[in-house]
Amino acid sequence: MRKSHLIVSVLLVFLTVTILPARPTKIETVKNIDLDRYTGTWYEIARMPNKHEKGLVEVTSTLKKVGKNKYMLISSGYKGSRGGKRSTLKGAVEIPDKNNTGNLKLKVFLFTVDFQIIDIDQENYNYALVTSDEGKNLWIFSRSPVMDPRDYKKMMDSARDKGFEVASLEKVSQISNSAYAER
Repeated sequence: MRKSHLIVSVLLVFLTVTILPARPTKIETVKNIDLDRYTGTWYEIARMPNKHEKGLVEVTSTLKKVGKNKYMLISSGYKGSRGGKRSTLKGAVEIPDKNNTGNLKLKVFLFTVDFQIIDIDQENYNYALVTSDEGKNLWIFSRSPVMDPRDYKKMMDSARDKGFEVASLEKVSQISNSAYAER
C-alpha cells in the first residue's frame, strides 16, 4: 500500500514539474524608469494566461499621474469582443523604492500586487515587458495596438533570456483598437 502511495506521489511531482510553465529564478527590474514618460495608455499585446484576464480582448492599461509621486492604473478589456462585457480595474500605484522605479506596487481594494518592469524601449518608451507574482505573470505592452514585429521579437527574446516560457504567451486581440488607431 505504501509503495503505491509513493509511486503516485512521485508521478504527481513529475507531472507538476513537467506540465507547469517554468518561472524565472531571479528577475531583474529596470531600475531607472521615468514614470512621467511611462504614463499614458499601453496596449496589451501578449500575456501569460491568467484567471483574471481569461477571454479578455482589447486590453489596455493606462497609468495616470494624480499628484507628486502618486499614480493610478486603470486597466480595462472586453470579454470575447469589443461588444462583450467591459471589465475595468483601478488601483493606486506606489513606488516602494525611489532608487528602483521599475518595481511598483498596485493597491486594489485590500490587495497589493507587485509589478516589475523588466525590459523597456529605453529610447522612446514604445514597448515594455512587465511581470508580477514572482514571474508567474508576464505581459508585453506597446504604445500602439499594432506592435512592430521586430520589437515584438525583441521582447520575446528578452523574456526567453530571462527564463520565461514564451511558448505559453497568448496574443491579445487589439482588432478594434487597431482600426481606431488607423483613423
